Amino acid sequence: MVAFQRATLTNCSLLLEWANDPDVRRGAFHSAPIEWNEHVQWLTAQLSSAASAIWLVIGDDGAPVGHVRLWADGQGGAMVSISIRHDMRRRGFGLQALSLLPEYAHEFLAFMGIRYLYAFIRPDNVASLAVFRRAGYTSPRPVIYEDQPAMYVEWAGMRQV
Repeated sequence: MVAFQRATLTNCSLLLEWANDPDVRRGAFHSAPIEWNEHVQWLTAQLSSAASAIWLVIGDDGAPVGHVRLWADGQGGAMVSISIRHDMRRRGFGLQALSLLPEYAHEFLAFMGIRYLYAFIRPDNVASLAVFRRAGYTSPRPVIYEDQPAMYVEWAGMRQV
């Protein structure tokens, strides 16, 4: 069973390493590698924003296997972003993290008045689409996100809370 640990600036190098993984860049809406200074500025802003929360996903051995981020959009929703370390993929960590996230992040969700969780996924990111579906998110719906084709999924459980 995975656990969660709040990310800090001390995790900056690790998060950048994961973000620049070639598979992650291929699955991202902006595929260019991320530069160090850009990442430090982004992470600093995310960590200091009440509308954002980033957690490391911790595996059974206590080591980080990925991260998950929630960004409150100010309209009652929170966008979910998840990434699992390359050598830890296809072991169920992503599914566990997505499934446990709403319960674990309950205080953040309540504080921000979040009524639903959602994600935008590239249509060719078959693995992400599958794990979100298995975690209880709705069937993907085609939309445009960041001026690109995307699939929109929403966690069905939130509407009932």
